[in-house]
Amino acid sequence: MATAGGKQAIFNAVVSLINPDDEVLLPKPYWVTFPEIVAFTRAKSVFIETEENDFTLTAEMVRRAITPRTRLIILNSPSNPSGRVIPPEEFASIMEIVAEHDLYAISDECYLRFVYPPAKVFSAASLRLNCEDVCVSPDRFPRLTR
Repeated sequence: MATAGGKQAIFNAVVSLINPDDEVLLPKPYWVTFPEIVAFTRAKSVFIETEENDFTLTAEMVRRAITPRTRLIILNSPSNPSGRVIPPEEFASIMEIVAEHDLYAISDECYLRFVYPPAKVFSAASLRLNCEDVCVSPDRFPRLTR
């Protein structure tokens, strides 16, 4: 799907996947518009605190946040604003939980090119799971300038 930008792609995906009263998991800190998109759908944002783990999301944190109303998780790695990167093994474990609970995931990877050692560049698209069945990865074309 072509959109005017990554934020619109995320908006389109959320309004296509979520119904009123569904729950959407948002790891903290999060990009400012994520809860507003969820509110637009009349769903509920469920925030996952990550400060206790140096702002790095874990699969266990995701598992604890899931309820019967959970339908979606929005992942942003590297994270804006923290810059934290979910390690590839942890990301894979999170996606296994997503599949196990029949959820959807949006993997916002717009800062993927801003990963510095010791963190490793990682995309949800590289998983061997059937990620295409549950995961949306909005990407951006670089801006062309003269």
